Amino acid sequence: MERTSHSFAVGLVVRVPINATGSLVDGARRVLERVEVVEVVDDPQVRGLEPGLNDITVELDVRLELSIDERGEDTALARRRLESGVGVLTVERVDALASTPDNAVTVCGNPPTSPDELEPESIER
Repeated sequence: MERTSHSFAVGLVVRVPINATGSLVDGARRVLERVEVVEVVDDPQVRGLEPGLNDITVELDVRLELSIDERGEDTALARRRLESGVGVLTVERVDALASTPDNAVTVCGNPPTSPDELEPESIER
C-alpha cells in the first residue's frame, strides 16, 4: 500500500541517553527520527526535562511529518505508532495540521542533473 506524509503537531516525552552527542534537542531529534513512521522532525521545542541515572527525560513540542497509509489514519493510530517507538515514553498530544499553500511542497518537472543544465539568467536573486 502506498504511503504519504502528513503533518502533525505533537507533544510527547522521550528518553535521551545521558551520553548522547550534541544538545538535548539533537538527542531528542535522533530518538524521533528512529521511529518507523517519522519522516521529518521539525522545530523541536523543549518544555521540560528530568535527569536520570542513565538518561534524561525530555518533554517536547514538535512538528512531525508522519508516513501514513494512502487511505489515511486517524490521530489515535498515529499516536499508537509513535508510542511504539524506542525511547518514546508518552505521547500527550497529536493534532493533525491542515496542508496549506505555505507548508505544501510541490515538485514540478525533473530537477537539473548537472550545473550545465542550469540557466543563470533564469535564477532570480
